[in-house]
Amino acid sequence: MTNLRALVAFAAALAMAPGVFAAHPMLTEDPQTQGTGHFELELGQSFARGDPLQGGRGTEFAPQFTGGVASALDLIARTTWLTQVPADVPSARGWGDSMLDFKWRFHESAPVAFAVRVGVDLPSGDASRGLGTGSAGYHVIAIAGWQLARVNVNANAAYARVPREGARSDVGAVSAAIVGPNASPWRTFIEATAGSNPDPNIAQWPAVARTGLIHSATKWLDLDAGYQARLNRSASREVWLIGATLRW
Repeated sequence: MTNLRALVAFAAALAMAPGVFAAHPMLTEDPQTQGTGHFELELGQSFARGDPLQGGRGTEFAPQFTGGVASALDLIARTTWLTQVPADVPSARGWGDSMLDFKWRFHESAPVAFAVRVGVDLPSGDASRGLGTGSAGYHVIAIAGWQLARVNVNANAAYARVPREGARSDVGAVSAAIVGPNASPWRTFIEATAGSNPDPNIAQWPAVARTGLIHSATKWLDLDAGYQARLNRSASREVWLIGATLRW
């Protein structure tokens, strides 16, 4: 049972939930939607070194499919394939938990837009091997965005409840990102985020910063790479990210 708790805590620390829902490789969600009849497939891969308490390393492949069902409403499905190698604990590999969400952009008046993303967490991972929580949950993200001449500024506040053994069930997160320049095939970003510590015995919120590049290779394909560094000792040491986004 101690090994299982260590695996769950290790996975939660790497995920930094609930701040991992946004467009790869960013953590911060923007308020834009796909539009009626348009679709998007994000293929994001992360490579992480563990937090100071657990050590080890882990990878996450997180495909996310988004469909525009109305001009301001998206439906979203996301799952994960995890590899976890904590220090001094048996490693685990397999499918993790999944999510079903909707995203609603309920206000837009240039240059400001507001949206909300709400969904359920589905226990599709094998909880007995530390690859999932073993129980269903839910999450909500409040999203604000500002379109400026050269850059976009986005901010999120999130809450999630997912009961899990050996880790905190109620978690919150805040994040902000600057993305730009607009109207360029090459964009960069810088963001910071902090979220509840998955260890219920530690009050300090893990805090991280991310940066990276996003290249619009064609109208239907983006390629991206990013890097995450910790801002305090409660966060994962570092995370490298690569990904691709297809639209049609």
